[in-house]
Amino acid sequence: MQVIEDNTDADGNVWYFAYGSNMNCKVLSGRRKVFPLASYPARLDGWNLTFHIPGPLKYIEPGMGTIEPAGSCPSLPPNTPPVHGVLHYITQADYIQIVRTEGGGGDPDFGYYTVAAPAEVILDEVPANQQADELPEAEAGPQPRAVVPVVSSVFPPVRMSAGTQRTIMEASKAAIGLGSGDGTARRFVVPNALTLTFREKDLKHHVTCSRRYWGLLCEGAREHHLPKLYQSHLATLRFYDPPNTLRLRLARFLMMLLGVPIFMPILFSNYLFGGRARFVWRWGLAIGAPILETWYRYFIKPWAGDGEC
Repeated sequence: MQVIEDNTDADGNVWYFAYGSNMNCKVLSGRRKVFPLASYPARLDGWNLTFHIPGPLKYIEPGMGTIEPAGSCPSLPPNTPPVHGVLHYITQADYIQIVRTEGGGGDPDFGYYTVAAPAEVILDEVPANQQADELPEAEAGPQPRAVVPVVSSVFPPVRMSAGTQRTIMEASKAAIGLGSGDGTARRFVVPNALTLTFREKDLKHHVTCSRRYWGLLCEGAREHHLPKLYQSHLATLRFYDPPNTLRLRLARFLMMLLGVPIFMPILFSNYLFGGRARFVWRWGLAIGAPILETWYRYFIKPWAGDGEC
């Protein structure tokens, strides 16, 4: 995509703002196999976090995370804070891997799509022993030494070139130099951070996320020392957590029984063919999603109750 190419630096890397489960290293590195070169707590002004993407399976994952322009969502309170997240410095190939494994398989007309926006890095509440103002020089030769991320120590060590090290050192030193006069604030702005959002016409403003998804966000926010006020905001968000009754267990089983034959071929083809599998997402969701919605609305919801909020 052109927006990715336009915001890739000379080293072939991009700044990626993660606000959902990709804040969590268990998801980003454990599941997606993406290992950031550096990670910073950050904020994206002018955008709010919501969970209005219809999830793949009612009663299990009713809604997924996205960001919406501030003031555009009538269901959000007027005092909702701007979305905070983790600004990862990653390779362009890793960003494409993230896009490919998110909803829609990288099809901008059918799933998440990329936008570029300025992100403000906020190191105010990061412990001093994790605020590196310099990085070790790369060893001579074709194999650069492995170094840990600048701020976050939760990701495994990664290799980076001398050019990449210089880029991050400059950003880190800028963070030390900006902020309040007493040196306690640690802030700088990355003007071209890439992030993912969803098309407004496909959103449902009454759905919410599962307890599992909400837990991943809260854990990721703690790992990367997001501001305490924002962590408190995350802790107050409503999530779907129904009682474990026989009726709801049966509803979950039926949705799994209907959904697995639809989504497994999509996920498998995405794994095998990557971005070339967009047509599978289009046809699979165009046919499968209405089937699941019909079963939920007319055959399961009447006796099992609401499976979205």
